[in-house]
Amino acid sequence: MPPPDHAVPVALQHLVDCSVENHDALEDITYPVITEFLLVHKNPSHRFSLYSQMTLRWNPDRVYDYRSEVPDIGLVNFRRNRPFILRLGVESKRMTSKMSKLPPTRIMERDEEVRDALHTAYYQAEDQAKAAVRGGHASRQRPMDYFLFVGPYWTHVTVGPFSEAQMTVRTHKPSDSGDFLETIRAKKRLDAPPPQRELFLLGTVQSAIKMECIIASTDSWSDAAMQEAVTHVPWGVQR
Repeated sequence: MPPPDHAVPVALQHLVDCSVENHDALEDITYPVITEFLLVHKNPSHRFSLYSQMTLRWNPDRVYDYRSEVPDIGLVNFRRNRPFILRLGVESKRMTSKMSKLPPTRIMERDEEVRDALHTAYYQAEDQAKAAVRGGHASRQRPMDYFLFVGPYWTHVTVGPFSEAQMTVRTHKPSDSGDFLETIRAKKRLDAPPPQRELFLLGTVQSAIKMECIIASTDSWSDAAMQEAVTHVPWGVQR
């Protein structure tokens, strides 16, 4: 964990400033910014890999069913002859014009546009987590951590674990195959007023400490995969 006197590299703060200059920029400008901040926590080097725009198929065993969920970024661990582990997801929304001067988080927490964006991202994260479970990339028994971003501001949420009925429903892309009652419940939750969430700003010490705490809490889910990585027989060595 970064110490209390941790100093964020000025180059990373410069990156945040650059990312909020163009109010018309699409959300994808946040991807390389978020990636750079996540890489700070990639110690040791085999701790995780960053997987951008992964495709999580809703029904992976059905060859011609192309329905899928696509997290913007995922912290994953790869394994031999098994599905990779999605240990933490990232969903990002484009910045708002009010973010150009990087106002304090307490102001952005009350902003209606930010709250709406996070509300949408939360249910996208839920659908993505369900797809990850269905594909064997995450445990059915545990919640999944997500970082939800609007520009350089972010919040931490957990989604799941899900009931059998919930596992049949995609809130953002409902279909007739989903559980009827759970589909109704999901729509009510999506249509409900968005809650206010605690925000952190990339480039601050508070953000770095919070991010490390959350990533560290997921390390135990990937112990076996990390051990597999460090004990892998080097190329050229007889196996």
